Amino acid sequence: MRILFSTVLFIILMTSCSSKVIMGAVEAYDLASHTDGTLTVKSWVTGKTKNASFNAAQNALSKVLFDGVPGTAVKRPLYKGDRMASPHKNYFVKLLESPFQYVSVGTYKAADRIKTSSGVKVGVVCTVQYKSLITRLENDNVIKAMNEW
Repeated sequence: MRILFSTVLFIILMTSCSSKVIMGAVEAYDLASHTDGTLTVKSWVTGKTKNASFNAAQNALSKVLFDGVPGTAVKRPLYKGDRMASPHKNYFVKLLESPFQYVSVGTYKAADRIKTSSGVKVGVVCTVQYKSLITRLENDNVIKAMNEW
């Protein structure tokens, strides 16, 4: 736990305080079978921000919801359609404002911190609780229940 806190603190301190953030790719990280309803991904964010952990969690949640992550249990997006034109726009905005309900942020290796012309690109390992997320989306009538497909 102390190492995790130190790593998160290091991420925050090593990035500057500008608000420009570029959300990047999310890739499958741990392909092991997760029977507990989670998947582990590496979330890449680029920018000059001290909120790398928050941005990585938000990016991971957004990719699982709207794009899917090839090579994981969530290959296809959980929500199909235009999220900004949908009647659920405010729902998604609120959900993405608090990504830590469904995303746990881990660590990154030194090789996952790359300086670029637009700031620092950081790959953070995140665990997404996709089954809990699916249950919430079904209960809130945002998506159809899986048994109704």
